[in-house]
Amino acid sequence: MIFTECTELCCVWQRSKLINITTMTNEELDTITIETIVEDIFTILSIKKRKKDIVQFYINKAGLSTELFAAENLTKSPVTVTMITRKIENLLKQDQKQGQNSFLKLTKSFYSKRPKHNPNINPTESLYTGKAGECAVMSELLFYGYNVNSMMVDEGVDLVASKDNVYYYIQVKTTNITEKNRAYFKIKSQKFDGFLGTQIRYFLVARCKIKNEERNIFFLFNNGDIARLSSQQKINESSDCLNIKIEFDDRTGRAFIYDRNREDIDFYMNNFNL
Repeated sequence: MIFTECTELCCVWQRSKLINITTMTNEELDTITIETIVEDIFTILSIKKRKKDIVQFYINKAGLSTELFAAENLTKSPVTVTMITRKIENLLKQDQKQGQNSFLKLTKSFYSKRPKHNPNINPTESLYTGKAGECAVMSELLFYGYNVNSMMVDEGVDLVASKDNVYYYIQVKTTNITEKNRAYFKIKSQKFDGFLGTQIRYFLVARCKIKNEERNIFFLFNNGDIARLSSQQKINESSDCLNIKIEFDDRTGRAFIYDRNREDIDFYMNNFNL
C-alpha cells in the first residue's frame, strides 16, 4: 500500500515536471533578446501586450515537451517554463531602465513598441552607407580577379561581376554592427524570389570598429544558402521580407546567423569566391 502511494506520488511529480518542460534548448533561450521580442511580437506600433502575453508567446513558440521526465533526461538541462518566464521578465525590466531609449514603452500594464527617432541617421547618410558597401565589395572582388561594374538602375541587382566568362549578379546590403555585436539585414521577398535559379550572390557588409579602427566584415551567400537557412528557421521570413540577424560571440568572435535556430557562419565570412 505504501509502495503504491509512493508510486502515485512519483507519477504526479513527473507529470508536474513534464508540464513545466519545453522543447527549447538553452542555446535557443540565449537568442531571445529585447530586439527579438520587438521583431517577433511588436511588428507595428499599435500592438499592445501585457507581460504575461509576451511570456506566453515564447512558451507557445517553444512548445511543451512530450518526453517522459526520466532520470536519463535530467542531464539534458531542459529549458522550463519558469526559465522562459524569468528571462522575459528580466529583459523587460532591463529595457524599462533605459527610459526614453527603451525599445518598449509601458502604459497601464501594456507594452508597446516605442517609436524611434535617431537624429544621427537620415536618408542621405543611409544612401552613402549603401553605396560605400557596394564600393567596398567592388574593391575586394577586383583584388580577387573579378571584373566588376555597378548597375546604373537598381532593379534588385547592385553589381555585375565576371571571371573566366562566368557572370554573376550581386546584391549588397550594408549596416553597422550594434553595441551588442549584432547586425541586421533585410532582403525583399519579391526580389529574392525573382532571382531564384540565377547566378545571384548576396553580400552582407557589417561595418564595425575594432581597436578604434573602422573595418568591414563581409558575408557571402547564394540564393540556395538563404533558402536553406530560411527553411531551417535560421532566417526569419515575414510577409514581404527576409530578416537576417547575425551575432558575434563576445569571447571567440565567431559569427552566427540566428532566428528560431542558430548556425555558425564563419565559412561565409570574408569569402570572395563567387
